Amino acid sequence: MSEFRLSTFADTSNIIGLWHPATGSAGYYPYVGQNRTDKVQVDPTNSWAAKPGEIVIEGSNSGQYGIVRFIVPVSGQYKLKATFEGVHIRLSSTDVHILLNDQHLFDDIIEGYGGDPSLSEQKGTHPVTSWASTIQLNKGDILTFAVGYGNNKTFYNDTTGLLLSIERE
Repeated sequence: MSEFRLSTFADTSNIIGLWHPATGSAGYYPYVGQNRTDKVQVDPTNSWAAKPGEIVIEGSNSGQYGIVRFIVPVSGQYKLKATFEGVHIRLSSTDVHILLNDQHLFDDIIEGYGGDPSLSEQKGTHPVTSWASTIQLNKGDILTFAVGYGNNKTFYNDTTGLLLSIERE
């Protein structure tokens, strides 16, 4: 468990709440947040925006992934759809992954801005990527949705959105 920095600090001072490993600048990255409203929300610096329900994730400059995990509550067939998009107007450059336990289901990159058009037009070489499937999941399985620092190996301007749907059939 030493590889993980669990979120211990929640910043709810803005409309998009963010969860960080700790307080202060040393504990800021990696982070995860979510727009829980029914309208597009722009961050306080006007650098990125999150669509309604969208999760925002950013890894750290030292290579730590920002992750969201779903622990399967009941065995069954699940319909999954995940769309990752660069939401930072200065063009996100990240690597994105979906894992089932230790098995990679999906790996790709984000290069560009693919977020809400009210903030910026879509641009870049690969601003959006998606994965969808219906798969058997067992109680206790762990789905991990991860965002890393990408090919340029920095976290600068890397806020990445995740639109996620998990439905038991």
